[in-house]
Amino acid sequence: CPDGWLSYRQSCYLIVGTSKTWHQARRECQTLQADLASLATGLEQVWMGLQIPNINGHWIGLHDIPQEGSWQWADGTPYSSTVTWNVGEPNNVGLDVPCITL
Repeated sequence: CPDGWLSYRQSCYLIVGTSKTWHQARRECQTLQADLASLATGLEQVWMGLQIPNINGHWIGLHDIPQEGSWQWADGTPYSSTVTWNVGEPNNVGLDVPCITL
C-alpha cells in the first residue's frame, strides 16, 4: 500500500479526516485511483470500525442512490447481510440520506 494507507487482507485503505459530502469523498478517492470502501465481510467491517476515530462518522461506499431502499456498494456490488447494522440502522436522522457512514 502507498505511504499513509492501511492494509487489510490484500486491500489498501486511506482514512481521511476532512469533512466532505459523500460525492466529494468519492471523487477524492477516484482521483487517487481508489473508491469508497466496500466492506465484504463482517470481519472487515469490525476491522474498519477499529481504525477510524469515533467522531462524526466516515463515508463508506454503501448507498441507495439509484433506488431508495436498494442498497449497493460504490463498485456496484449488491449489499450483503454479511455486514450488519446496529439496532435501528440505517436511519435517515429525519433526512433523506442515501449514503452510509461508519
